[in-house]
This record gives sequence, structure tokens and C-alpha cells, in this order.
Amino acid sequence: GLADAVNTEVEDGMLLIDGLLKAGICKSKGDARRLIQQGSVSVNGNKVTSLDAVLNRSEAVEGQFSIVKKGKKNYYLFTF
Repeated sequence: GLADAVNTEVEDGMLLIDGLLKAGICKSKGDARRLIQQGSVSVNGNKVTSLDAVLNRSEAVEGQFSIVKKGKKNYYLFTF
């Protein structure tokens, strides 16, 4: 769950693909693209299918962090 989620610092406007790499969620950009295209990634409960998706502080919870989910049970925190 969230209590055990790995916390990664990201920058406002960073590509989601780069965030997935930085957090170690994906090993390569190809891997990240595949996950997104398969609909396996959601940010703050919203499924993300765009390869151009960016991480926005304005969409973050309390302007501080976003909850990224991979698959059904893997949660990660991205902190701005």
C-alpha cells in the first residue's frame, strides 16, 4: 500500500516516462511507453495513456505529491 510506497522527487512538467524511469518503475523508455500504452499506469487515480503526459504540480495532491500506480497493486509517490 501507500505506507510502503517508494518516494521519488520529480520536477514540475517532467515527462511521466522520465518519472517512471527515475523511480525505477521501468528499466527503459521503451518499457515505460509499453506500460502507458497498455493502460497500466495511473496518476492520482486517473489512467494515463498519453506518451506525452507530464507530471504537473497543479494536479498533485495538496500541490505536493502525486500517487502513481502501476498495475493493480504497485503504488509509488512522486513528490514535487
